[in-house]
Amino acid sequence: MSNAERSFGCDHTVPSVARTWTRNAVLAMLPAIAESFDIIEDVEIIVSELVTNAVLAGCMATHLVLTVNPSCLRVDVRDDAQGWPRARDAAPADDHGRGLSIVSALASRWGVRRLRDAKEVWAELDLPMAVAKRLT
Repeated sequence: MSNAERSFGCDHTVPSVARTWTRNAVLAMLPAIAESFDIIEDVEIIVSELVTNAVLAGCMATHLVLTVNPSCLRVDVRDDAQGWPRARDAAPADDHGRGLSIVSALASRWGVRRLRDAKEVWAELDLPMAVAKRLT
């Protein structure tokens, strides 16, 4: 099992910075085969959506943890913003409201848990067999 983690602030640049950091971190943790790149693209989108939600909710800080084990890649985004994330039914003309639906479509599983002074939104992506075999 390997992991990477980093703390970020909470301004409009953070989703982009977190996405780039995620790509580089996951590239270092997964084997350099075609199946890994599909996972990397999906996890970049998931991180972008979850970090954007934290920023829009008014957080002061975010903390991102990526964990790879032979069966899945897990993303944990912790933030100190008030409120609780919820999936919405966004209309085609809506500017916002699709983030958790996108996460749900890309992730194998996702959820939210309350921490002492924060919340954590997590998502797991099952690894393709070709990737998993190279991790063991």
